[in-house]
Amino acid sequence: MLVGGALGFGPEWKAVVAALRAAPALDFLVFEWPWPFVDPPGSVRALSTLLQGALDREAPRRVIVVGH
Repeated sequence: MLVGGALGFGPEWKAVVAALRAAPALDFLVFEWPWPFVDPPGSVRALSTLLQGALDREAPRRVIVVGH
């Protein structure tokens, strides 16, 4: 799971996304903060919901979160 900064998911992730796309055996998710400055608790709930959904799926055995 890639977690961008509060100002968005920008070009700094381009090389990371390209590398992940080049490895078709790896699935990845991108989380972009929906309301980082307006509703921080809501943003955290959205992140935790996405993360819990990834953990609840049968297929992944491990979830790695990378953020900046």
